Amino acid sequence: MDLFSIRNGYIKAPDMKIRETLTTDMKNSLVNTFHDMKYQLSRTKKSNGTIIPDLYEESVWLKFLNLKTEDYYNDWTRSSHVDVTKYIIEGNYPWHKVFDLIEYSVNYLSENIKEKYIIEWFISHLNNEFIRLNYAYRIVDDKIVVVD
Repeated sequence: MDLFSIRNGYIKAPDMKIRETLTTDMKNSLVNTFHDMKYQLSRTKKSNGTIIPDLYEESVWLKFLNLKTEDYYNDWTRSSHVDVTKYIIEGNYPWHKVFDLIEYSVNYLSENIKEKYIIEWFISHLNNEFIRLNYAYRIVDDKIVVVD
C-alpha cells in the first residue's frame, strides 16, 4: 500500500529496486534486526552455560573480520566487548561486506543453534525488510540473491 505522500503526488514512487548500496534506513533496519536476533539468542544457552550471542559476536570478529582478540574486548576482564554487527553496519565497510555478514550469520546460526525458529525468523524478517525498503535482494536457500 502506498503511503499518503506517494498517493497524493508529493513524492514519486521509486521506479527501480535499490541495488549495490545501503541507505540509512536499511542500515538502521539491519542494526535493529541483528539486535533482535541476538536478543532471541540470549534466551538460549549452550549446555555448559555459555551465552550464545557472545559466541556469535566473537566468531564474527575473529573469523569473519579476521581481527585480533585483544581488540574485541573492551577491558582485560573480557566482561564487555564491541557490538560487532553494529560496528560493521555503521562502519566504513562496503555494502557487499554487510551482505557477506548476513550470509555468514545465517550460516553460523544454521550450524550452531538448535532453535531453528530463530533462523527462520531472522531470514523472514530480513526478507520483509528488503521488500519494505524496496531492495532488489532476498535470502533464498541461505544465500542473498538478486530479484527483479
